[in-house]
Amino acid sequence: MGADPNVIYDENHPLNEKGVVMTIHELEVILHVWKYPLLGIHPYTDEDGNRCNYFGKEVKNRVKKELPKGWYRSPCNAYNGLWCYTNKEENIVQWKNPSE
Repeated sequence: MGADPNVIYDENHPLNEKGVVMTIHELEVILHVWKYPLLGIHPYTDEDGNRCNYFGKEVKNRVKKELPKGWYRSPCNAYNGLWCYTNKEENIVQWKNPSE
C-alpha cells in the first residue's frame, strides 16, 4: 500500500482486508524504522485515540517505480530495517534498487 499519491488508504480501501486504521506507533515504524516511503493519504490514530491523516511527504506528482521483471524487494534479516533486492533467476542479491 502507499504506492499512489492520489489514493486515500483508509479502512475502506480494497487492499485493507481487515478494515483497520494504523496507530501513530505503527506509522512511525513504517516511516522511520523500515524507512518505507508512503505515498497518498494514510489515516492513523494518535496517542489520545484521535483520528489523523498522514500525507506522503515530498511525493506530489510522483508514482513509485515498478521493479524490473524477476526482481523483488525483501527485508534483510542480517541488517534489521534495511531492504535488499533479489533476482532469483540470475542469483543476484544487492542493496541498490535495480530500477535506478
